[in-house]
Amino acid sequence: MGSVSLKIIRGLSQLRETDFSGAGVEIPVCTIGFFDGVHRGHASLVRDLATWAQQVGGTSMVITFANHPKEITLGQAPAMLTPVSTRLQQLEELGVEWVILLEFDEDLASWSAEKFLDEVIHDGLECRHLLMGFDSAFGQGARGTYDYLQKLDRPDLELRSSPPLLVEGEAVSSSAVRACLQEGDLRRVTRMLDRPYTDRKS
Repeated sequence: MGSVSLKIIRGLSQLRETDFSGAGVEIPVCTIGFFDGVHRGHASLVRDLATWAQQVGGTSMVITFANHPKEITLGQAPAMLTPVSTRLQQLEELGVEWVILLEFDEDLASWSAEKFLDEVIHDGLECRHLLMGFDSAFGQGARGTYDYLQKLDRPDLELRSSPPLLVEGEAVSSSAVRACLQEGDLRRVTRMLDRPYTDRKS
């Protein structure tokens, strides 16, 4: 992993203007998430994404957000583990080929899961292969989970889920890493991140 040069699409306008076929993307294989901390759970998800992309001769793509959705939906975001620049660098090191970096605003927060699926995944990316993490969700009220999307029964979308990665019996997530940091359990944080934690803000 890490041998590719990451290509970044910033915002919905650039997404709509991009000719992915012209850029050599014939079969987008996508996942979505905030990827704060880019921890071992994220690495496991990206490995599953890369494997699926290889199976179909496709391109691995991550849809993420420049700001935390809770900043808009709750008025307050959790403390960030990694700034955007670090997240992008770490995703590139994991071998992700493209990142779609969207600004999460009031308008996007109002989109239903179905509208996000249509506007971004189907029309914007022409994606027919979507991998969901165990705690991934999108759309208004975070309704667009793997289970919910399955019930939509869309023949134009092949849906897969990636299982959680467990460390000492606990699913690795950004929330779990933050909880360990609050408790001062740096040993466990290091195990979840697969590297020592550094408090980088820029």
